[in-house]
Amino acid sequence: MKILVALETCDKPKYIARRQRCLDTWVPKLKPGYDFKICTGKELGCSDEYKDLNQKTKAIVQYAFDNDYDWLLIVDDDIYIRTAKLKPPVGYDYAGMVLPFKDKRWGSRPPQPPTFCSGGCYWLSRRAIEIVASSPLDKEIPGEDNWVADVLRKQGIEPYDLYGYTLSPRHCPQCPTLKIVDDWIACFGIILDEEFETLSKWPIPVDPSRIPFGIPSNPNNDKVLVALETCLQPKYMARTYRCMTTWIPRLPPGYDFKLCTGPELGCPDDYVSLCLKTRAICRYARDKGYDWLLIVDDDTYVRTDKLTTPETGDYVGYVFPFGHGRPVAYCSGGAYWLSRKAFSILAVSPMLKITNAEDQWSGWTLANYNIPATENNEFLMQPCNCGKCVLRPAPKDTTIFMQVLQDEDFWKIADLYEPG
Repeated sequence: MKILVALETCDKPKYIARRQRCLDTWVPKLKPGYDFKICTGKELGCSDEYKDLNQKTKAIVQYAFDNDYDWLLIVDDDIYIRTAKLKPPVGYDYAGMVLPFKDKRWGSRPPQPPTFCSGGCYWLSRRAIEIVASSPLDKEIPGEDNWVADVLRKQGIEPYDLYGYTLSPRHCPQCPTLKIVDDWIACFGIILDEEFETLSKWPIPVDPSRIPFGIPSNPNNDKVLVALETCLQPKYMARTYRCMTTWIPRLPPGYDFKLCTGPELGCPDDYVSLCLKTRAICRYARDKGYDWLLIVDDDTYVRTDKLTTPETGDYVGYVFPFGHGRPVAYCSGGAYWLSRKAFSILAVSPMLKITNAEDQWSGWTLANYNIPATENNEFLMQPCNCGKCVLRPAPKDTTIFMQVLQDEDFWKIADLYEPG
């Protein structure tokens, strides 16, 4: 079986630098039997301009056809591939990361394909290669990936969505189909060099010798769950991605992790249902026999080297001394600890009519059982827009940074505390 990996790029300096990242990292690791070709306009005898990508794609496919390849993988220069996991999608003719077709550039020309494979990385079988190679270009169709989808759809070939093929959320935060999975295969749309470098080292090994401040304390060998409370909306998936590529892979043995979206927990995924989601997390922790539960928002950075189960208190975090007009203090939902006693109570507690905020529900419910909010001075929260939050001085040994909404701020914090 002959396989060609075609890197579609151009000779402008920015793109030369991107393709060099590929040549220095994943390209040399391609398995035997995988041929590789750099596909610029000059190399293919066609235009090298972005507006003429359709020409370049057709030339790539023609090359694969003329050289009798059975499979063609077309990739952009902003991609990282985990080559050990790469394999052709046998049984499917056209496969990659499937996106819904919502391209305004299409104009009034009907019909638009309902879905298409992102041009960042997609497979074509020999059958699909023959069809695309023999099809005329259509200048009315915007985007080379859209044109390929249109050509194949007319021949009864629909795109197949491959697990583990994902677009970087930092490249396209409005994309609705981002897949954040630990065993990803290809990630494309990687614009920043720092992100590319992080992905090239995936999975990030837990090596305590590289952690400058020591390792988390768990003197009682408790069973600990860290639950990242998020949802599948693009903005929050982008934030989740920041966590997944920084502090989460560095959680040490004994600290389990769970990504907690509505579909994962069997409850609604919208903001007004956060109390239901929090209760579902508590039920999961109870049913799995955990001793401690740390619920964390997706806009939080955790210094895993400083993370420690509480010595005192059943409900511990950054304590608000007010409840937006309510007299009972509660912990900010950005990050807070719950003991088995506390989360077992929340697992069976009803919702409260006075609030839809999950952190208020947790705090006010536990207060009814004489479990007060206990302050942890190493939890720091950036102020929100409520007008009541005041930024406290950052303690020297800050463990958790909450409500880090801006990417720039998050990556600055990560740069300070990431090892190496």
